[in-house]
Amino acid sequence: MRTHLKLAILTTWGTQTRFARAIGKRDDWVSQIVTGRKNPSVNEKALIVSHLEKKYSNNSGLFFDEGDSLKRLPPPGIKNGN
Repeated sequence: MRTHLKLAILTTWGTQTRFARAIGKRDDWVSQIVTGRKNPSVNEKALIVSHLEKKYSNNSGLFFDEGDSLKRLPPPGIKNGN
């Protein structure tokens, strides 16, 4: 989940649906980006950022998927991959 992106969308537009309409994309496309199931291209990132409040214009952390850091953790009870 890209929590920072979701927060930016909700803060700026109120709902993902309103945001999707504003950028000319389908709701499910925005959902896939927000949940991290789809990685946006450079042009798609620029489109997304251009429709968010100015404070998000540097896109710092917007496209970081918090789930990625969890995927790198070893299973409970296993240390250093052993």
